[in-house]
Amino acid sequence: MARVVFLKRQILELYGRLMWLELRPLLYDPLAHPRETREVLMGAVVGKLEIAERFYRAGIPVWLVREDHLMKPNWRDDAVFLAGVRDQMPPFRRTFGVNVHASFPDPSRPILGHFAAGDVQRYGVAYEYLVSLCSSKGEPWAPRGMEFPREFAHAEYLASLQDDRVDELQRSAPPLSFALMDGIPEQFVDEEEGWGDAARDLPLGMDSWPAEDGPGMGTGSASTSTPRARPQPRTSYAPQGKFTREERKDGAADRNKFVESGVDCMPRMVKGWNEAGLRLSARYFARLAPKEGTGYALPVPEHLATIDQAFIRTYLIFHELLVLRLDLPLKYVPPLSAKEWRLVMGRGVLKKPSATNKRGLKKWEAGQAVLAEALRELPNIKNIDLNNVQKEHPTWQGRVVDSVTRRIRIELAWESCEVNFRYDLLALDKQRYSLAEESVFAFSATSGDGLSMTSEELTASTWEERQQRIFGLFPHWESSLAPRLSSQRVGFESQDLRVRVRTWLALWELMETWTLGRVPPEADTIVAVESMRMELMRGPGGSCIAFEFGRNFVEAFRRAPVVPHALPEVY
Repeated sequence: MARVVFLKRQILELYGRLMWLELRPLLYDPLAHPRETREVLMGAVVGKLEIAERFYRAGIPVWLVREDHLMKPNWRDDAVFLAGVRDQMPPFRRTFGVNVHASFPDPSRPILGHFAAGDVQRYGVAYEYLVSLCSSKGEPWAPRGMEFPREFAHAEYLASLQDDRVDELQRSAPPLSFALMDGIPEQFVDEEEGWGDAARDLPLGMDSWPAEDGPGMGTGSASTSTPRARPQPRTSYAPQGKFTREERKDGAADRNKFVESGVDCMPRMVKGWNEAGLRLSARYFARLAPKEGTGYALPVPEHLATIDQAFIRTYLIFHELLVLRLDLPLKYVPPLSAKEWRLVMGRGVLKKPSATNKRGLKKWEAGQAVLAEALRELPNIKNIDLNNVQKEHPTWQGRVVDSVTRRIRIELAWESCEVNFRYDLLALDKQRYSLAEESVFAFSATSGDGLSMTSEELTASTWEERQQRIFGLFPHWESSLAPRLSSQRVGFESQDLRVRVRTWLALWELMETWTLGRVPPEADTIVAVESMRMELMRGPGGSCIAFEFGRNFVEAFRRAPVVPHALPEVY
């Protein structure tokens, strides 16, 4: 009898997997199937709790379909409880599965909920119902006894649908892996044909492709996984994969950029900013409406930590020019999207395509145009031949780079984090601050505790003057967006408590001058700031200030800000 039960369970699981594979390609046709339809289809239909647990551990979204008399008492209340309170959700990804009836949610393994239907015989009915939703006739057929109450669906998963991830997927060939859906990358090869659109499936041993705005190409430091039938749903980065991806146009990320990426060559967030990131993730991640992002002053830090060496070498060749432009006023530093930065760094990877390869030549010229756009405001840039510059040897800190080491990656990622944070802060200030009609020159000293400034000291009538005021507010910036590697462990990273508190309060005083659409601070933030100012104790004050900055940035630009990171003591 036990063998019969085991065999039935195996058959049910196989049936559910086959149905999942059959339904999944429909998700790659966003024009024919609207998001509401794909929302229903995006999951495997199972009828047994044991099978649901297996799918859950494999990271596959689950529709747990059961008969009413088989549901445990008060199952509707439990379904609501599974959604939980967003602010209390675990902010990290688990590497193991838990029972679907657990008393706490797991955001990394979404449960779509419990629904009253049948068991084996109802599988066919459920399948017909889901397929009918995609019918071109527009006449969905709802079988009797079937209902899909949205209020009992998993809130974390439904929220992730708002980033329109599926709408940006390639329609050529869906991946064959059982991991959660991700984009179909283009392959970069060393031949001329690499500029074409060669879509590939997700390798069996790979959990998922790197995030869109997150890590780019893998390095040897990324962990490789051996082929297995059911990959773990852990976010990983492709080892030594030469590929790129189509860029999302809304500035949002399908990787949780509010929290630590977990990449080996990435510096860690400064304490206070990582705590704020967890709160921001629970409130905003995957809920951002489509909107163009602000771009980045330097390449995405996670890209620099994981991308292939050939791209890093190209970046190092143009690094001095790209950093030199950061000394210009903010309006002369055009930001580039993640895709545009990959185009810039990809110029040195492949040879220039022939004239017959129109698609490849178009991408090549796009990379040249993007680089020229980034450097257009540099003095005498018209007299510099970028093609000749590309023939130079890559250098870093005055030394020729023969091989991109782990240390170089960490330092490049740290520099990018610091530059992009400063750029994001100035860009947000331009959105929130209202220029004065005329300058107010205030020579008043700081307050008695030496930790705060007056609003008159930050008043400015032009953006250039405002930028200089902000530079004075953060002396460790040294009046530049580009940090020096020797200036690490200052400001938010300082070991001196007084300097660290002064930096946090400087950020708060800057936000206090924002009058155009500033998000009102929460009550606990005001209390924490006053406590920090009076008692010279950071406590929760730093994370509260970082949280308020993140809230304003997300509301203005609809993406996660790049925050300060700290270099490890030994790397």
